[in-house]
Amino acid sequence: MTEDKRMPCRKALPPTSFAVPTQVSAGRLRCVVAFEDANGAPPCAILVPVALAGQRWCLADPQGQPIPQPNAAHLVARAEPLPAPGQDFPPTVEIDLPWPQSAAPFAMLLLFFDQIEGIGDGDFGLRRVEQFNPGRARLASADVPVGDPCTDPGVAFAQVRRALQRLPLAALGHGTVPSPVAATPALPSLARATAAAAAAPDWAAGFCLASCQYPAGMLDGAGRNQPWDLDASDLGPAGQSLWRLAQRLRSQPELAFTLLAGDQVYVDASAGLFDAAKLLDRFSFAYARMAEHPGMNRLNTANRPVLPLMDDHEAVDNWEPMPATAPGQAANAALLAEGKARYLSRQRRMWPAPSSPPPLPLPGAALFEQRRLGGFDFFLADTRSDRGLRDIGNWRDAQIIGPAQRGALQAWIGGRRADSPPAFVVSGAMVLPRRLGLADQPSLALQLDEWFGYPASLHALLAWVYDAAAPVVFLSGDEHIPCVATVRLSCPSEPQKVVTLHSVHSSALYAPYPFANALADDFAGSESFDFSDPDSGRQFNCQLSSWFPDCGDGFAALFPQRQGDGAWDLQVEFDGQNGRRPRTFRL
Repeated sequence: MTEDKRMPCRKALPPTSFAVPTQVSAGRLRCVVAFEDANGAPPCAILVPVALAGQRWCLADPQGQPIPQPNAAHLVARAEPLPAPGQDFPPTVEIDLPWPQSAAPFAMLLLFFDQIEGIGDGDFGLRRVEQFNPGRARLASADVPVGDPCTDPGVAFAQVRRALQRLPLAALGHGTVPSPVAATPALPSLARATAAAAAAPDWAAGFCLASCQYPAGMLDGAGRNQPWDLDASDLGPAGQSLWRLAQRLRSQPELAFTLLAGDQVYVDASAGLFDAAKLLDRFSFAYARMAEHPGMNRLNTANRPVLPLMDDHEAVDNWEPMPATAPGQAANAALLAEGKARYLSRQRRMWPAPSSPPPLPLPGAALFEQRRLGGFDFFLADTRSDRGLRDIGNWRDAQIIGPAQRGALQAWIGGRRADSPPAFVVSGAMVLPRRLGLADQPSLALQLDEWFGYPASLHALLAWVYDAAAPVVFLSGDEHIPCVATVRLSCPSEPQKVVTLHSVHSSALYAPYPFANALADDFAGSESFDFSDPDSGRQFNCQLSSWFPDCGDGFAALFPQRQGDGAWDLQVEFDGQNGRRPRTFRL
């Protein structure tokens, strides 16, 4: 019997998406990409300068011009080995490649895969050729050379050229990264934004706030076959807001980063009706949907940092601890553990590296962290996995954050000064306004998921801000409604002191089910209520007024600006499907 020897060759394919935002620093591209697991694991990758010529991508010369008929000498980049992929689904691999020496407006990332002879891949001209021994496959196309692109430049060039010639424009678009200089001439990085804020105290970076991206279904996804140069008409309702957010980041240099306040994935997308039966499947399915979202991919190639937080739909709707003896407690804890592990693996790694990086939190550790972003201080809170158990006996004293986080947040707010620039606390849970009914029936807090569902935590938080008398702004998501609450705090023992704070709540990026969306009528938008500080026992009064703009699904763009008198204003612009709604608040 004649031995059937099958010789592997290589093929080049773009990644399916950028799972971690691109970062170009020190002349290298660093990111994490997702790839199609049916092709196996890519042993190496290449980053080549490209330009559009009509409806095709071409290799670009050092001046950035397309090369109509390239040869191997034009491939100035070289393929480099890749580390082993992780265990995520869809699988991902870390990229660290030199940026091409070219003025091209784009670079294209291509992954090389082993192609076993005889499998048959129409894009690459492989077909079975029956010779003397039936069933024995041989390589039929002479322009698909066998070899290692990491060591043989001829093999690398042949596969890159074939990919550019044969693959659809939409597929190649998944691997294109805009030049950081060409895309953002005024503000290429968060580091530059922070440096600009330090050098010019009157200058301040803006940023975006968003949350709650419900996944697309059969009827609300992409409307037609997508070319590379997508616009809103190519996307269904589920993709509009995130796409518009990415486009604003690309076109508006002063928007330096994006905060995602939770629910970037929905592991319980249909409340169990159509969700995957197995726990592992539902998480894998949810993160695969996030990776496939064209807006998320566009956001991750906008050369702007993205900082997603974890909230309930990363685990299960309105997750909170259950008593140890309650039926289902073990399953409830397992949902949180799996959700937290997936969040750390697929979302937390999107955060930009701090100047002195702390260790990546372990699945059992709290997720809160302090950051300086764009010249401002941020406290990125964990109001989901760190909340305590509530019941009918302890609802007045239950805490939405654990002791370690509570101490850190109190110290962080206490470190502010009245003349400090504004500081921001970000959480999935809304701070204010409160839900209707709490004034007359405070025990309704037991049924509510936000800060006002934990009155002791809310009242202590407000007292800390009052004592600091500093400009503090709370940012949140989760309720699917745009809102800004202006709060004035006073204490009878200090009748001359009034402290103002603001609570900004983002609309949902996409929330298609009306029964799951809050309404302005659900809240006490204008009210005055008294409360007692649980730490000191002091009495306070809170006067509140709220703005609920009718803008529909979307996000918020925030622009802090110092005024001539030294005070700070905050312009909040809700960018929704019904248009933009801006308003300016004095901090």
